[in-house]
Amino acid sequence: PSTPPPSPLEMNPVTPAAGGQFAASYVAGGGNHATTLHLQWKVVGVDAEFGHDTLVILAGQTVATGAAAGVDVIFRTKAENSQGVTYSAEKTGTAL
Repeated sequence: PSTPPPSPLEMNPVTPAAGGQFAASYVAGGGNHATTLHLQWKVVGVDAEFGHDTLVILAGQTVATGAAAGVDVIFRTKAENSQGVTYSAEKTGTAL
């Protein structure tokens, strides 16, 4: 039997912190069959695409986005394996 495409790893709402940082946490049970999981983000008004990413830490993580206070940042996860790529729903947070 072949491996199915990965299921999406959904995110909880992101939590902003000072200096353009955000805490990200994930809904349990997602990302099945993924060989890699990445957290991706783009800064609204700066980035046209999701040009920033880091490996997902399933226990939760904090990322420095470089966004100025008051600027929105859009996040999603990318689950990938040999059968394809699946993205989560997007979550938006406003930098502090």
